[in-house]
Parts: sequence; structure tokens; C-alpha cells
Amino acid sequence: MRLLVDAQLPMKLVDVLNRLGQDALHVSQIPGGTANSDRFIADYCDQDSRILVSKDYDFVDSHLIGLTPLKLIWVSVGNCRVFDLITLFENNIDLIERHMSVHNFLQLSRAGISFHA
Repeated sequence: MRLLVDAQLPMKLVDVLNRLGQDALHVSQIPGGTANSDRFIADYCDQDSRILVSKDYDFVDSHLIGLTPLKLIWVSVGNCRVFDLITLFENNIDLIERHMSVHNFLQLSRAGISFHA
């Protein structure tokens, strides 16, 4: 998967995702970095065929209302330790990858994974 990890998620997650065989970037690594607007980030993902990974509920709204970004992984774990966040991705990466190939919106929470049409 080609992923763009949003600013409120740690760069360490990008390192782990890349180690797991994904093509991940952090928003701080794209032109304009963390100063970019949500619109720019969504457009960047759409133009670069990337799935946005974010904790920001504003992206859920923009995805549901305007289908931008086209593909979204919403991380709804609240505040948690980086170790727990990384473990959540490590334990579920195969399932995430399999389902994001057919779904546009996935919610990743402590309770598990929800897929939305």
C-alpha cells in the first residue's frame, strides 16, 4: 500500500510501515510539510494514489461528504502509547492491506477494524 501518515501520528509509525513492506511517507516529508492544509493533504493523496492514515475526524467528514481523500484509514484510538499504536498496525497489517484493496474507508480502533463502504 502507498500510505501518507498525517502529522498527529509519529514518524516511527512510518518506519514500521515501511519495514512491513508498505510505501509510507509522513506528511512532514512532502512539500510544505505539516503546514499544509487538510485540502492539500487530501489532494496530495488522491493525486499520488496514497491512502491517508489519520486521527483527524475532519478527514472522515471530507471523505464521507466529498470522497476526498479517496482512501482513508482513520485511527480512532484516542491517546495511546506509540508502542500500542505500532503493535496495532503490526498485528493487523495483512488484514488492513487486504481490505483496503477493495474498501475506501477503514476505521482502526482498540476494539478492532471496521470497514465502511
